[in-house]
Amino acid sequence: MNELTISELPLNWIDTISYTIENAVSPMFQKMFQGVHNALFSGMGASVFVIYCII
Repeated sequence: MNELTISELPLNWIDTISYTIENAVSPMFQKMFQGVHNALFSGMGASVFVIYCII
């Protein structure tokens, strides 16, 4: 059975994993933040805030 040693790993393996995760997760967060922004700066967000303050 062949085992992978540390010297055989590419030097930038952490950067490769980080880049892959960032590319997979970034669009999801971008859509989420855009949705929150649109809700807060639309009339709906203001209406909900006013109703919450009244209650």
